[in-house]
Amino acid sequence: MNHTRRTDGLSLLIAQAIDADAIITSVKQAIYDCPNLPQHPYRTILTQRYLKRYNAWQVALNIQYSASYYNKLQNEALLIFADRFAIQQVINQVKNIIDLHIYEN
Repeated sequence: MNHTRRTDGLSLLIAQAIDADAIITSVKQAIYDCPNLPQHPYRTILTQRYLKRYNAWQVALNIQYSASYYNKLQNEALLIFADRFAIQQVINQVKNIIDLHIYEN
């Protein structure tokens, strides 16, 4: 009985590690799949803000947009990322899909 519990626990840990790897891969692919055009610099925003941890004002300065327009672009980038991330999780066979969308009543 005790051996079975350890084996089950180890199996669960391995499954979670495999799922975590698939989630990380999905994040990378989702960011890479986001458009990165001068008028829609979504990949740049996501990379600089969330991977490189730049302050919002630094990203706005880098992409040469006002703070208010940067906020609009960041919101668009996050929505597009959420869509692409959901798709990539399915492609990468993540077992417990993470839905980043916010649903309002």
